[in-house]
Amino acid sequence: MSALDSFISRCAKQIYHNLKLTDRISLLSNAKEALPAEVIKMRQVLLLFDQAKLDSLVKKFLQTTRPNRSIGDFISLLDSELKIFSAEDEEFEYDIDESILVEMTEQSIKKRTRSLSEDPLNSAKKLKPTPKRNNTTPNSAPVNFFSTDTLNTETHNVICNPAGSSRLFHNVSWIILYEIARFMEAFEITWEDIPFDAFQMFLNVGNSDPLQLYDTMVKWNQEVRLGLKLNALAYTPMERCPENVWGHLQQLQKASSAANTTPSTPTLTPSSSSASSTPSPLSSLPIAPIQLNVYNTTTTAANETVDMATKKQNARIKNRMIHYRGVLRIKNSAQLPIVKLRAPKVEASNRFFRKFGSDRFLELSLNKGTHPSYIKAHMSYFLKPFLFMQRVYQFLFVKDDTLVLFATKGPGLESISIQQVIDWHMPIAENWNMSMSKYASRMSLGYSSSIPTLEFKPDEIIYIDDIYSSTGSVTDETACMTDGCGIISCAAMRQIMGCQATDELPCAVQGRIAGAKGIWIISPDLDFTSGNWIKIRASQNKFKTGLPQKDFSLDPHHYTFDLVKNSICVYPSNLNTQFIQCLSAGGVPTSVFVEILKEYIHRLATIVTENQSIEVLRDWVVRMGHVMMGRWEGETNTEKGLWRDLQIGSSGLGDDENDSGFFTISSPEDESYFEDQHPSDLSSTDGIRHDLDWRNHFAHNDNYYFRLNRYSGSPASLHEVVIRMLDSGFDLSNAFLASRVTMVFRQVMQSITTKYKIEVPQSCTVTCIPDPTGTLEPGEIFLQLSSRRIDEKTNVRVGQILGDVIVTRNPCALKSDIQKVKAVDCSALRMYVDVVVFSVKGEVSLASQLSGGDYDGDIVFCCWDERIVRPFKSSPVLPESDKVKQAFDKDKTTVGKEIGSFENSERVFQKNFISVTIPDGTLGLYENWRTVLAEVTNLDNPDVVYLGHMCSKLVDATKQGLRLRSTTRKRDRAAFHEIPHPIWFISKKNKQRDPTIRSYREVNNVYALQNAPMKTTMDYLYDALMKETAAFTKFSHSMFLDDDIAFKDPDLIAPWIKAQELANQLNDAALKTDLKLIADAVSKNRDDYNKQCTEFDMQKQHYMDNIGNPKHYINSKFVHDFQNQFSSHFELEEYFAKDFLNSPSTQSFRSNVMLFDIQANGGRMLRNLKASYAYQINVNANKYGKYCYIIAFDILRRIKADAAAKRQKENGVAETVVGPMYRCLNIDRKWLKRLIKTNP
Repeated sequence: MSALDSFISRCAKQIYHNLKLTDRISLLSNAKEALPAEVIKMRQVLLLFDQAKLDSLVKKFLQTTRPNRSIGDFISLLDSELKIFSAEDEEFEYDIDESILVEMTEQSIKKRTRSLSEDPLNSAKKLKPTPKRNNTTPNSAPVNFFSTDTLNTETHNVICNPAGSSRLFHNVSWIILYEIARFMEAFEITWEDIPFDAFQMFLNVGNSDPLQLYDTMVKWNQEVRLGLKLNALAYTPMERCPENVWGHLQQLQKASSAANTTPSTPTLTPSSSSASSTPSPLSSLPIAPIQLNVYNTTTTAANETVDMATKKQNARIKNRMIHYRGVLRIKNSAQLPIVKLRAPKVEASNRFFRKFGSDRFLELSLNKGTHPSYIKAHMSYFLKPFLFMQRVYQFLFVKDDTLVLFATKGPGLESISIQQVIDWHMPIAENWNMSMSKYASRMSLGYSSSIPTLEFKPDEIIYIDDIYSSTGSVTDETACMTDGCGIISCAAMRQIMGCQATDELPCAVQGRIAGAKGIWIISPDLDFTSGNWIKIRASQNKFKTGLPQKDFSLDPHHYTFDLVKNSICVYPSNLNTQFIQCLSAGGVPTSVFVEILKEYIHRLATIVTENQSIEVLRDWVVRMGHVMMGRWEGETNTEKGLWRDLQIGSSGLGDDENDSGFFTISSPEDESYFEDQHPSDLSSTDGIRHDLDWRNHFAHNDNYYFRLNRYSGSPASLHEVVIRMLDSGFDLSNAFLASRVTMVFRQVMQSITTKYKIEVPQSCTVTCIPDPTGTLEPGEIFLQLSSRRIDEKTNVRVGQILGDVIVTRNPCALKSDIQKVKAVDCSALRMYVDVVVFSVKGEVSLASQLSGGDYDGDIVFCCWDERIVRPFKSSPVLPESDKVKQAFDKDKTTVGKEIGSFENSERVFQKNFISVTIPDGTLGLYENWRTVLAEVTNLDNPDVVYLGHMCSKLVDATKQGLRLRSTTRKRDRAAFHEIPHPIWFISKKNKQRDPTIRSYREVNNVYALQNAPMKTTMDYLYDALMKETAAFTKFSHSMFLDDDIAFKDPDLIAPWIKAQELANQLNDAALKTDLKLIADAVSKNRDDYNKQCTEFDMQKQHYMDNIGNPKHYINSKFVHDFQNQFSSHFELEEYFAKDFLNSPSTQSFRSNVMLFDIQANGGRMLRNLKASYAYQINVNANKYGKYCYIIAFDILRRIKADAAAKRQKENGVAETVVGPMYRCLNIDRKWLKRLIKTNP
């Protein structure tokens, strides 16, 4: 036993002297005897509280005047305090078991007083039970401090929650408790398995050095709980919390510290925090994290004195917050849902987060293969409260495929009911007559990712009417010429963009303010002196909100302009299947599309195969992989989700013809909906399918996509691999690089063959807005592009588009969804750049003619290529048939009628919110039928027109309170399911599916037109595409000639060859032995790697083969779990890269050369030798193999770069740049243009 803490010793001596028990003082220093019970109790108090608490208890006892006091009275006083600690509001059925605290080692007692900077990993020891002691010692039988909550399972859904309540959870940052819960779930640890000492250690590490929390928990589980040796496999069950989460928390801490150190700024406490303040999620253990007061929204004058720079920094921090999330897995309607927690992410904030704090929300997304209908089937489950780390979460609303839960109460939280949250966002009394369906769908508007920008005063908000055609009525949406578009002053727009930390002033932005949404364009007068004001049109006002609060103040959140995204401009843009079909039906010859397709493929192939400039190739890979955006996403201190949303929006790529840019999911009619578990699901903790779309990489798997192998530097991203190798001096003569460039090219070709995304140089995709000046005549538009420097045909410098233009948008299902208009010059509109301005004159809105569009953020495809525009003829818009109108049921129940019929209005809201239609693939199903039927017949066929109108209706059905009748769906399925499918359509669908699942034709039992003659434009395009791409798909490894690719790179084998030559020249036996040691270690690593890869792939294939087989389910549970120590290839590669780095042991070397290198040079030569040998055995087996690049990526790049530098300068040292600088470097566009001109 180590020496007793001096403070405890002093307290004990005071007690002994007071009770005249001085003979017990000797027990304090006798290492052979057990400590007295009162000393053990004092150690417990000191561990759980602090010295001040123990000192106050001692003083309280000494000041007691009651006669006949004994040492037992002092022990009782300590026990009462410990009992209070274990239960806050009610007594436990059991007291804190003293044996647990007796079990704490001497090291854990010292842990409270030593420096927090010590390595927390060394504090994890295996706990041993204390042997029995005499009657002065508490019972030493081991009793668990925690137990699993089983009492509330009938009334609550328990995610991860201990029984009872404990003050251990109070004043602890939520992120720490959340990570502990994830750890317990991932490693299947029960509360009975966690001793008090381990839990306290997790809390201490989490608050002192949170980056080490993951390693501390994993090490404790492996070494202490399981008694096994720590290795890389121990980390695989749980995804590490991204570093940018901790970086974000550090920023919050700095901002909070800066605010607290300002003399005039009051310190926020849990009881006095402001709702408009961002809470500090990571505070020190004794200090409660700041919570948000739902009603207190006043701003004190003292806050206004805070330094302006600090204010701006805090504002930027509010732009992003931590999202806590999980995945819902539901196999069928009989099996209860399973919640799997996922690593938190830093993403864009929203109005709800800024009001209540992001830690009060838990986002549960549907797992791949979970049909949305299961949500309603398990409504009773989701309407029960969820218990999670002593917080009570309840269902709030649904957004897209995500259920949002809200913490109504918990330790340190102000109790806020679900109805309070609803009433704050959309006051029930003020929206009493709104239909319940609209009320439910608009509830999630406050959850849109946004930047809080300028707060408007009530008198700066002006409500104006819409402009209607002279022949139209207010009830006719097609006659509304300004639907969804308001106006904002230039001064206000400047301040809004200042909140984005940019000087650029866009012409239009999409946003939210109060209950309004849509697009706001700058005032055409360009008056920057008119002050801040915003005009909201009636069509923009979706609900009433912003009522005075209890203290009669106005909540600034409702009067703040929430910026969703800037206007969108993509130039050049692409055609897709729907556009091609409708353009062809409008008179554009098939030969035009074939010609444009061949031109596009030729441009791509020229860049890759014929261009001799590595710089041009690098730039192409960067653009194809959106690498710079990816690097920005990977930065710790950037606005992750928000900038992603803005970039995705500005890309204009919401062009999936099935969903018009809306969230979509596989069709439920497709049986593969339940079976196509993508293999990457096994390598992704998100359980979400990943395809070649860059947005899915960023949105669903960013923690994996941006990762670098920590031991070799090999990126997980294909495009990063190519770019980093090119930057290091490799070219296409390297087999591995050539194969990777081929993969990039195939990905691009895949997008053509699956979506027929064919780039048209004379086209763009831009946001559409109405003419604020009223100068454009019917059929006229105004379009000018800032990035269009020269005319595509004449090379004349011009940014404005003039002449005939075709305009359309997704979904484009009818001939009338594409219109030919005239682009004109208008001096009054020249301030509007990178948007297309539509006329407000005429009988109907041009936007409404394009598949029922409006001006609340719709993006429009514009094309001025004469080959397309000249032969095209517009068609009139056909009215909806009665058949379409009768296909839907309209919800006419108002909020007032719905809640007035029930006593529990909160439950009524929850039931309606959970019944909101989640996109289930119905839109895609109808679009498939329309596409196939249009190919078999034509777009003038009445059934094709019906299906086209159904597609347009289904896009906004939920928002309009429309629900597709089940009888309609059954009727249409019977009518259209048996239509013969063209071969190009079957091929397209198969390529969109994973190769591990059954084909589209097999699953859906459809008839394919095999060997049918070519009739339609799509038939001819498919034939041309197959012929043009045949040359690029026939190669198994590389699209480049095998003879042009060197077998071995002399630069990479040079270190090993030279080392062997040196050993032979010196006849150094020790060096020869060391080289053999290196060769054996690398060869073993390679063999083990290949073996593990084979085993992993076989087990994954076995899993995929059986997941769709009902015979492999017992009680609705899949019995063939994926049994492998690695969850992904990336983890496997990282494990063997670490083994490669650390083997052979440096203590095994004997030669003077190697020992000198290890001691004086840090083993640089040793690493080069291992990498060089790994490269040699890799290419000997397969010159296209990737093994050596997986385990020695950075070392091989360094060897190559230095070798290339040696050919240019004498010192042979390549340019040196650190990671943060390298990630932001890219080729200058002007430099690139000059290269292209000089190297045609």
